[in-house]
Amino acid sequence: MKNPFASGGLLDKAMPYISFVVSIYLLVQGVRLYLRGSTILWALAAGVVFFSACFGMYRQLRQWRLAREPK
Repeated sequence: MKNPFASGGLLDKAMPYISFVVSIYLLVQGVRLYLRGSTILWALAAGVVFFSACFGMYRQLRQWRLAREPK
């Protein structure tokens, strides 16, 4: 059985999507905190995490697309 933590394993492939879902939750919570009177830094930090997760997902999809192109 292939190691799920190795490069190309199940968790390696799923990690960008998991981080994307978690970052959406953090962004929503950061905005809620800001609307309730907290500092805007929570929302900004959650936004940075969200864009980082989007970039990770983009990199994985781009790598997958390039690997499927005929040479």
